[in-house]
Order: sequence, then structure tokens, then C-alpha cells
Amino acid sequence: MPFSITDPRRVQEELARLDLYHGPIDGNIKTKATDDAMMGLLIMEHVPGDQWGTWDGERRLKACEQLIVRRSGMPIRIDGWVGEESAAAFQQFDAKQGAGPSIPFPDDPPKQVNDPPNTVKRWPKQTPSRAELLSFFGPVGTRQTKCVPPYPMFFGPDPVKAITCHELVAESLYRVLTAVLNHYGPDQLRKLKLDQFSGSLNVRPIRGTEGHKPTLWSMHSWGVAFDFDAGDNMMNDKTPLFAAPQYDAWFDCWEAEGAVSLWRAARMDAMHVQFARLK
Repeated sequence: MPFSITDPRRVQEELARLDLYHGPIDGNIKTKATDDAMMGLLIMEHVPGDQWGTWDGERRLKACEQLIVRRSGMPIRIDGWVGEESAAAFQQFDAKQGAGPSIPFPDDPPKQVNDPPNTVKRWPKQTPSRAELLSFFGPVGTRQTKCVPPYPMFFGPDPVKAITCHELVAESLYRVLTAVLNHYGPDQLRKLKLDQFSGSLNVRPIRGTEGHKPTLWSMHSWGVAFDFDAGDNMMNDKTPLFAAPQYDAWFDCWEAEGAVSLWRAARMDAMHVQFARLK
């Protein structure tokens, strides 16, 4: 009986058939050979690198399972998450292949991700000289990467395909947003406007300090600060939308990664969260 599509050995078999993988069919996706082969399939099938570049091995595996199903002629979305649509497609694929029943999957993205090293959670302090930030993150505007949000996000009416951020905060940013998704779920996210993105990287001085010596660079200048739903959470608004109790978990998710909410810390700028300490 053929392996189920949800068995990593099935993916290795397909990768070997495509001459992308030359290792043992053992189901071990943590080897460099298997991971390289999975990335090779993603590239070969024209899945944009700005989507899967930040995914871990498990999510790339799920995307490859989806690709194998799509290559068989069945329509399926390639996103690395296995919800009801993908689970049904996998069951149908297995039935056609004569495999046993698919391994059960959750209906939502995985809730658990690897904890970051403790040193990463100790973000540098925002001082007037910006010395700690420059030492930790480097010059403003450098070492930027892309983080693909784990749920649909919008800048006004336009979809946000990826968030530009500093490479040292990308994994933490993704963990925060994944935790937010797991807590609220897609419907509640939309209702609370947590899908409304308002900006990240922007190399500029703090507003009102132009010409200050030394330059008081905004935290956005390093791509380590993020704004959400600016229209309902203006900088000087004393009763922003995010002050409501249903947003407590939103801020908890950020603080779990060591990030700072200016609203919680200083009762200002509720839209703004940053991976830099105030004290």
C-alpha cells in the first residue's frame, strides 16, 4: 500500500522521483538533503520565495504535500497550513493512490513554535544616543528581510503580502502574529481590526525632532517597530480602540516575545509596538 501523502516518506519519494532528493526514504525532514529538496520543489513550482523563505521545516513539508497533490491535477491552495480544504484534498488524493487514511491534522495553524533563545528576548534599550540599537541591530535601514504574516493582513484596501522587518526580529514577529491568530481566530481578527497593518520600516527621525543632533531615529528606522490600525489608534488618542479589554491578549502576545507596547508602557501611541526596551 502506498504511503499516505501526510507521511514524510511519501514526500521524499516524490522528491526523489523528480531528481531533487538522493537520500534514504526515512521520513526525516530535518536533514539538509531533505530540506534542500523541499525548497527545490517550492522553487520549481514557482512558489514565491518571499512566502516560504521564513517558513520552518514543518510548514515547508506541508506546502510540499500540497504541491504533490496539485501536481496530480487536484486544485489546492499552497500555503503550508492544513485546514479543512487541504485535509479533504489529502483524503481524496490518498483514496486515488490507494493509500491508507491520512494522518489527522488540526483545522488551524500549529499553536506551538520553538521558543527563541533567551538572548533574543532581551532586546536593546531605546536611549537618546541610540547606542544599544546601533550595536545590536546595526545602521538604520540595514539587514532587512520579509515576514509573511500567518493570516490575511491589509494596508487600507490592499493585501499585505509581506512585512519588511529587521532580520533579528523576523522570527519573533512571526511567532507573535501566529499566537494572535491562535488566540482570536480569523473571524475575530477581522472584527477587531487586527488585520489592519499601518507600517513597519521607515527610516526617519522621531516626528518633531528633525535636525536634532544626534539624530533621534524612530524605531521604525531599524524595522523593529510595527503599527496597526492607525486610524482607530492615533498617537495622541487617550481612548484608542486598542484600550478595550478584548485587546489585552493582543498585547500579551507581543510582550511574550519581549516587545513593548507604547500604550501599555506609557499610555500613548496605541497603534505602536516595538522590539526595543524603554527601560
